[in-house]
Amino acid sequence: MEAEIASVREVWVEALNKGSAEEFVRCITEDAVWLPPYGEAIEGRGAIARWLELLFEQFRYEFIISDERVRLVGRWAVEDAHFRSILHPRKSPDEPLIHQGRYILLWRRVANEWRIERYIDQTEASSTA
Repeated sequence: MEAEIASVREVWVEALNKGSAEEFVRCITEDAVWLPPYGEAIEGRGAIARWLELLFEQFRYEFIISDERVRLVGRWAVEDAHFRSILHPRKSPDEPLIHQGRYILLWRRVANEWRIERYIDQTEASSTA
């Protein structure tokens, strides 16, 4: 089970780093809720895709994770990990924006596949490079 989650996590991180909202939302449930730093909750696959498309238009995203820990409980799993996000502006020479911290994911097994149900960003610091 943890190997299956790791596989979906790899697709999720790759989608962020490629700037593909379409590939990203394949990793989440239809009713997923995303809690980004400094913003309102984003609810549902369509709303999350639109939010990401706007983000990807403005920035090239570099998302790095480490220290992943997953706890399985039946059809559910909880993951927490450290992350570092580097957002490179696409249309300006500005320095990249950096935020880092921990995230918490709630995974749900849907139709024999693991999908992200909730994401909570616990940003520790924001800065420019």
